[in-house]
Amino acid sequence: MDINIVWIIAVLLLAAGAVKGFRKGLVEGVVRITSYVIGIIVLIVLVKGIGSFIQGSILNVLMALILLVVIRLLHRIIKLLLDSCRLVSRLPVVKWLDRLGGTLLGIAQMVCLIWALFIMFGYFDILHLNGWILEMVNQSRLLSLLYHTNYIIRLMQVM
Repeated sequence: MDINIVWIIAVLLLAAGAVKGFRKGLVEGVVRITSYVIGIIVLIVLVKGIGSFIQGSILNVLMALILLVVIRLLHRIIKLLLDSCRLVSRLPVVKWLDRLGGTLLGIAQMVCLIWALFIMFGYFDILHLNGWILEMVNQSRLLSLLYHTNYIIRLMQVM
């Protein structure tokens, strides 16, 4: 296993994710991810609603508004559940499990970031680094594993 600059960057990203996840904990990580997902859903609904408004489709605008209200209600319910989890996660034994889960979640988030970076450099060939990155990937077992198990690409192929 050769250590190269891409390997060092990947390991540093994974370590940073583990440290951040350990500090924040699993519950806070889930709260953050849930907020991102809800924000993206709201943005999509707003864009579709505005598009329908511009086209003059009142029914679609009303559907978008109703969907926004439903999303807001779901967000409040999820927030209530996660606030309860925050209280429980402060208990000594549970706090340790929360931090362990946060560490794993942080590593998983960084793996997703590395996958996204592989896609960006491969698809857009940023600064013409694609060939060099592939060469570095082939020199390392860790990078090869990350590169060849890219579930974001598999998800995009299904869609």
